[in-house]
Amino acid sequence: MALRPVSIPIFHCLKQGKRLLSVPDFQYNGRWGRHFRAGCGMPLVVFDLEGTIFVRGQDGRYAAPEGLRACLDAWAPSPVLCAIATRASRRRALVALNSQNLTAYFLALMTADDGPSKPHPFGLERVMAEAGTRPDETVMVGDTDDDMIFGRNAGVLPIGVTWSGASSTALTHAGAGAVVGSVQALRHQVETHFGLARGPEVSHDA
Repeated sequence: MALRPVSIPIFHCLKQGKRLLSVPDFQYNGRWGRHFRAGCGMPLVVFDLEGTIFVRGQDGRYAAPEGLRACLDAWAPSPVLCAIATRASRRRALVALNSQNLTAYFLALMTADDGPSKPHPFGLERVMAEAGTRPDETVMVGDTDDDMIFGRNAGVLPIGVTWSGASSTALTHAGAGAVVGSVQALRHQVETHFGLARGPEVSHDA
């Protein structure tokens, strides 16, 4: 099923092999309520998947970085929209997201099955079109050079993350507008960028 604009009531359907995964609207309405509609001008954060939403541990298993779920919970009523753009297949992405019960946090999922891969801007432009956001209302978060170039190619601010072991210098050279080393620092950076920040300053460890 192709991605499409979502409105309330929301039944966000993603294709997983021959099965259709439906995320019922209460998981979205409870967070975004009446504000969630195409063209609403809400900030949009687009995440890479592997190395950003999930990081490989010493045991070889992938897990979400510390603080990610709390960050997503905090953003959900802000409101800040979240989406994913990845080179992984749709099936692989959904298996990973479902394993950590994270699927309902994201309004859109662009994968290698949906069109040209990074750093071609197609995926990011498609997500913005479906969310109803402009480039200046969007940031791209990732851990690779291509993620940074991907954001720049779409006219979006790229934010590099180093919790997967990525080099802050390499990310900066690739065009990152900011580089952070923790989810807490990412949250502060995003909220500051969109004028949503509250509370004390947070150190940006890279």
